[in-house]
Amino acid sequence: MSDVTKITFDDNSGKGTLTMYRNPFKNGRRYYARFDRSTITMEQIIARIQKRELGTNALMVQHITGLIKAEILEALSRGEAVNVLGLGTLYIAADASAESESTGDVTVAGFSAGFTPSALTNSTLKGLAVHKITVADSGPCIVRLFDTYTEEADDEFPAGTRVRMTGSRLKLGGDTYGLYLCPADSGGAIPDDESQWTAVGGSLLKVNLARRIEFIIPRELAAGAYRILLRTSYAGGAKSLKAVHTVQSDVIRITEA
Repeated sequence: MSDVTKITFDDNSGKGTLTMYRNPFKNGRRYYARFDRSTITMEQIIARIQKRELGTNALMVQHITGLIKAEILEALSRGEAVNVLGLGTLYIAADASAESESTGDVTVAGFSAGFTPSALTNSTLKGLAVHKITVADSGPCIVRLFDTYTEEADDEFPAGTRVRMTGSRLKLGGDTYGLYLCPADSGGAIPDDESQWTAVGGSLLKVNLARRIEFIIPRELAAGAYRILLRTSYAGGAKSLKAVHTVQSDVIRITEA
């Protein structure tokens, strides 16, 4: 346990992203939408309370939320549903089956928690704005870039920074793959000449997963505008895709280390 108690918490200014997925059950170019989650912690909620109500005792808020959490868990353990601050009802769902109408034939596989939002919660979503819409296909999709030191999403990074890239189908692999930093001109275009691209691999590539890649920007990279280009033919296990998929990030700014 840490012997340091935090009384000031950092906030996170997330942006809503709507991803459109092709619907395999309908003809034509039809899609269904999914709002990408950006989960905030209780510490970030406390940070927002501190901004809204100057002088708020963060330790007391943290203590009270801990007590509320314990009481909610205690109520669930007693089989009770809980109305959580008027936001909705947290309830218990059973995974049960029966061979006949006899109660002796009922098999309970387990329990899980469900949540039914209130009218207040649903009405709040009417004012939700979408900052970015992405159309997803079978290729990789870059959603957001983070500075792993500050844990903040950004589009400007000093050379030498460890960057976290999140999205889907990002994993580098297959017969053809690579991660590159490509200089971008004033219009955002990158050169066709791949010799001008800077490969990021070896010890610079720290995490290589389907939904997350982490890499270090080379310290010797010149300052300027760049796009991150990802190229992969990974299909899972030892399999490779027939087609090589390529995706580019939005333009980012790299500054001197």
